[in-house]
Amino acid sequence: KKNREEMANSREVFVKRAIENGHNEKTASRVFDLIERFANYGFNKSHSVAYSMIACSMAYLKAYYPLEFYSAILETSSSTNDTKFNEYVSEMKKRDIKIVAPDINLSHKEFIVKDDTLLYPLSAIHSINELLVNNILIERNNGLFKDFFDFVSRMFKYKISETQITRLIDAGCFDAFDSSRASFRASIKSALQYAELSYKEDGQLDIGVSSMQIDTPERGFSFRFDAPLSMAMGQNNLDAKEVINNMSESELSDIFYKYGEEPRSRAIARRIVSIRGEKPIKTTFELVNIIKNIVGEWQATKVVPRIFQALRIYVNDELGELEKVLGDSESILSSGGRLVVVDFHSLEDRIVKNFIKEKTEIKQAVSRYIPMAIENNQKLSFKSVNKNAIIPSKQEVEMNPRAHSAKLRVMEKL
Repeated sequence: KKNREEMANSREVFVKRAIENGHNEKTASRVFDLIERFANYGFNKSHSVAYSMIACSMAYLKAYYPLEFYSAILETSSSTNDTKFNEYVSEMKKRDIKIVAPDINLSHKEFIVKDDTLLYPLSAIHSINELLVNNILIERNNGLFKDFFDFVSRMFKYKISETQITRLIDAGCFDAFDSSRASFRASIKSALQYAELSYKEDGQLDIGVSSMQIDTPERGFSFRFDAPLSMAMGQNNLDAKEVINNMSESELSDIFYKYGEEPRSRAIARRIVSIRGEKPIKTTFELVNIIKNIVGEWQATKVVPRIFQALRIYVNDELGELEKVLGDSESILSSGGRLVVVDFHSLEDRIVKNFIKEKTEIKQAVSRYIPMAIENNQKLSFKSVNKNAIIPSKQEVEMNPRAHSAKLRVMEKL
């Protein structure tokens, strides 16, 4: 950019020196006019010719090979947030050139031409870094991904995160698997649990809440700390505050009774709905005080843990996750592999006992008119290793009081 004030000063010096060297003022001034005009924007001839040749070549490619042209030029943009990138995409739409969503089995690092369309690259997806893209391509060389669970299972060893999986879903990478994106998002946690079992020959899964989570006040699991009412273990769309402040009286009563086995569930739900009508219930202590006002200080020592347990189980679908893992174990474990389950309350224990009974005991004929062949054709998938649940010793409970309700059961895959 030229500086007008500096150019004016330079003109005076230029003309003065030209006159001193024997040139007339008019000629010197005309020469400086040319210099000033060139300073606005000027190319030398070789530069101009080079630009002309490039412009003609690009115009030819754009006219006769538009897909290849845009595929190459989009790679020059720094990201999908780049202004030029959006200009190119807008231009393509005007020319009816289609860009299709990325495909986990077809997309690469760069835009590619496929079936008269431009296929979006994995590298252009927000929050998907180059390392992850490279790992996806490496793993894909071992065979195409069969489905969503196969992808998560095979990418687990590369430490793929829940956020990265969500970004891939939202970009449409799994649309070819004929399931909705909402369904994929809802399956992320189950897919990661499946992957953990598949990746490790000996796997361990935490289905419920851990002591570390309980002892972290800001997570809102414990009634011992005043904290935001959350209780969400993962990146859930739901938390305890939303449940308490939005669900109906009958829905809250059902949650407290079903998941907390609390006999005064209706009275507690009724009071919660009344209180939240005045102001939202936001913290753990606010909920604790509501319960104490209904059942009294002494009874609250039993009732408060039940209500908190019920909310936690509901928010995180803990019982559903337990049923899913038990069901998946049947196909994941090899013959001789052992399924060891430690549960901490009767709701979990009931599910585990029913699963063991279903998979280890032949159902007896309920009528003498039903052929015995039905019994004989039943195939068992597990055998029970310990007939009765193993419970912690007195010494173990003294060392870890939270283990007092734990029950351990073991099955072996046939």
